[in-house]
Amino acid sequence: MLDCLIVSTAAGLTSWVFIIEPTLAGTELDLAASLVTAGYPLMDIVLLGAATRLWFSFDSGRNTSMGFIVGTLVGVLIADTAHAYLSIKNDWSDGTAWDLGWFVFYIGLGAAALHPSISAPTVATTPKRAISRWRFVVLLTLMSILPLILLVGQVSIPAAREGLVITVGAVFMFGLVLMRLNDLVLQLRETLRRERVIRDANGALAAAADPDTIRDTVVNAAADLHANATSYVVELRRGGSNAIVTQTVPAGRRFGLSDAALEGLRALTAEFLAAYGATPLHRDLELPREAAIAARALTDNSGDTEGYLIVGASPGLPRETPPALAALAEAASLARSRVGLGRILAERASEQRLRRMLQHSSNIIAVLDLDLSIRYLSPGAERMLGVAPHHVFGTSWLDAVFPADRSKANDIIEASTSDRPAHAEFRLLAGDGSHRYVDVVATRVIEHDEPGFVLTCHDVTERRALEQQLSYQAFHDSLTGLANRALFRDRLEHAIARTSRGQTRFAVLFIDLDDFKDVNDSLGHAAGDAMLRQMNHRIGEAVREEDTVARLGGDEFAILLEAIVNDEEVTSVAQRIVTSAREPFEVGESNISSGLSIGIAIGGTSTISAEAVMRNADLALYEAKNLGKNRHAIFAPAMHEQAVDRMQLSADLRDAIDQNQLILHYQPIVELATDAVVGVEALVRWQHPERGLLGPGQFIGLAEESGLIVPLGHQVLRMALAVAAQWQRDVPGQDALILTVNLSARQVQEDTLVAEVRDALAESGVPPSSLVLEITESMLLPGEGVTMEWLRELADLGVRLFIDDFGTGYSSLSHLQQLPVHGIKLAREFVCTLGAGGVDETSSGNLVSTIRSIAETLGLTSIVAEGVETAEQRQALIDLGYTLGQGYLMARPMPASALSALLQDSTPSRLADLTI
Repeated sequence: MLDCLIVSTAAGLTSWVFIIEPTLAGTELDLAASLVTAGYPLMDIVLLGAATRLWFSFDSGRNTSMGFIVGTLVGVLIADTAHAYLSIKNDWSDGTAWDLGWFVFYIGLGAAALHPSISAPTVATTPKRAISRWRFVVLLTLMSILPLILLVGQVSIPAAREGLVITVGAVFMFGLVLMRLNDLVLQLRETLRRERVIRDANGALAAAADPDTIRDTVVNAAADLHANATSYVVELRRGGSNAIVTQTVPAGRRFGLSDAALEGLRALTAEFLAAYGATPLHRDLELPREAAIAARALTDNSGDTEGYLIVGASPGLPRETPPALAALAEAASLARSRVGLGRILAERASEQRLRRMLQHSSNIIAVLDLDLSIRYLSPGAERMLGVAPHHVFGTSWLDAVFPADRSKANDIIEASTSDRPAHAEFRLLAGDGSHRYVDVVATRVIEHDEPGFVLTCHDVTERRALEQQLSYQAFHDSLTGLANRALFRDRLEHAIARTSRGQTRFAVLFIDLDDFKDVNDSLGHAAGDAMLRQMNHRIGEAVREEDTVARLGGDEFAILLEAIVNDEEVTSVAQRIVTSAREPFEVGESNISSGLSIGIAIGGTSTISAEAVMRNADLALYEAKNLGKNRHAIFAPAMHEQAVDRMQLSADLRDAIDQNQLILHYQPIVELATDAVVGVEALVRWQHPERGLLGPGQFIGLAEESGLIVPLGHQVLRMALAVAAQWQRDVPGQDALILTVNLSARQVQEDTLVAEVRDALAESGVPPSSLVLEITESMLLPGEGVTMEWLRELADLGVRLFIDDFGTGYSSLSHLQQLPVHGIKLAREFVCTLGAGGVDETSSGNLVSTIRSIAETLGLTSIVAEGVETAEQRQALIDLGYTLGQGYLMARPMPASALSALLQDSTPSRLADLTI
């Protein structure tokens, strides 16, 4: 529009100087003729503006009808200008050559109307350059026309009127020129920006490594070509009727393109035209109807169209956009070709690498036809199976599978037909008749319309062997090869399940070797292991093949007898095992005699769980041990009740120690001849809050088993010493009263024993010489080196040590002679044999007398006889030389208060050598 105004202004000034002003100022023409003569130039200026607009807006070289129209307007302009100028000079005459201008006008209009290009008036041209060189020259010429006008017309035109019009026109034209120059600068700047966008895009496309990067680069660069533009990439789907459009703004949007829009796009890109209006392409791309669309085809490697690059903007696009778009599309096509070529080369290289990998791979790759005949077999088959691939081409794949696994191999083929890989493990036959375990993945493929299957086989033979070995080790005992606890429990659960369905009964036998610890301690663990293996053999001979024998740990075995008929069948098996264990075991050069105890639990339809059955068998085993070992016992519900009671009692005992529920009773040790009290023995009792007063026989054994005997013994020692200190301090004549306290086997094994005794003595203030600690003879067997050292340390404290129940522990005399003991207590088992019939002629009397002589020989002068209950027993002991005794005949155990009264009433011993 600026160019049109510049041309029209220049023509108007020229017409004013040479035609309009002379016409209006002339006196030779009348008024009407002057107006008509001046009107022609004015209309010609309008026609010139229209022609300029058409010429600059449309590419007449490409639209013939527009060329005819512009040509006719120029002809009319020339004819009218000549008519006006000659009329002013009075030289115009009709029939001259100037009349051809109007003739050309009418001929040109008719040609434009008849030419086919007149039917496409809505299509705008897009020249390669916004301003051509000739156009720029014309504009510069018109900008300098004002000085020429003043030079030519200065003589004939009145200065005042001419000067005003020319000044106004010059100012207006100068403003238009400045605006045009500014527009040219902006166009130049925009051109440089577009060139930078194209250059950056070319660099990014040169570095692109995949089609997605190319597409994103192109669509972003296309959007940058115009500030308000939106760019698209249309991807043609091969074999499909619709195209998929990817729009970068907003990012990632994808939608379809209709057939009508696609056909319009194909026609649009033929001549790089821009489309306006509500076309199908506008509707599918959601563009306003006034938006302009520029598009360029993207080609693939073969030159066929595979998509389009589109830029749309409202209200229009610069004329430079289509050429820039074409350059961008060409660069994208080159980048696509480069990436495609690189992919082809990479695929070829990958094929070569795959071929080399298959050549050296230990796996088997098999390609099968639909009938499972082998089409291809990788070289790994020869290394794995010893079968050359070319020897099996065309044969059935199932022939290479281990017969028992062929159904599994056929199932994996059928499973792969669901277009998902199938997985399984089975065995393949080797050329030497052996088999290999393989992990197989089957995939159904269609290649060049040839359906088939691809199998990948990985050798897992060593893994399966390791798994079987680990599984065996996980469920079997390494020493005997028997089932372990886990496998035994599993077999038992299956037996319970069969029994619950109304089938036969079963029985569980728990076996424990009696005194097996003594074998390990005396002969070593190697001898114990040999004994366990022999025991395994003997148990196996006593049961059936279908029965399960297990080693639960240590010297504990278990047997599961299934399908038993009656209880006598179970007890018969148990008795055979007990009898076989009585035979000596040959271990090296030694013959070891032993025995075993068996607990039996019989299961029926009411059996709840394997845990309950094993618990019942264990309780029965405990009962057999309590009955004297080397026997069997059958579980009874009362055993469980007793076990629960013992567990509750154990928990109560722990609370009793913490809450000081233990009390002490004291039994005097007296001179047999005079009943003078020379000492007292502290005996523990338990004042249970619900069961009342409990004697030691009801809880000491439980304390030994649970380990509570250690804190219990420590508490008894402190309590007894505190009371003894009070007697020695408050009762006249009892400052040397002797206190005896029993030590358990567990206490003697504790490394804190000496420190506890030392602390208790220091806390109570009782002299160490007043404390006697009683130790059972069986605890003093040879080999207990640590115990011997602790006994010596106790003796060094000044504490005296007595052997309790002397004569029942089978101690060697030489060993006893080395112990730091000071006295003995004759066991009640010997005292109770003494009667009123005299002792000189009885064997029991001789035995009791011999025990006293042995003790005196060992230097154990302090001897106390326990369990004296009759006057005859006391007299017999006096006759045999015993001076001290303890028993119900003299006094029963009593509370501390009662013994205090007894000590108050009794006189101190008159014989100093009678003290313990």
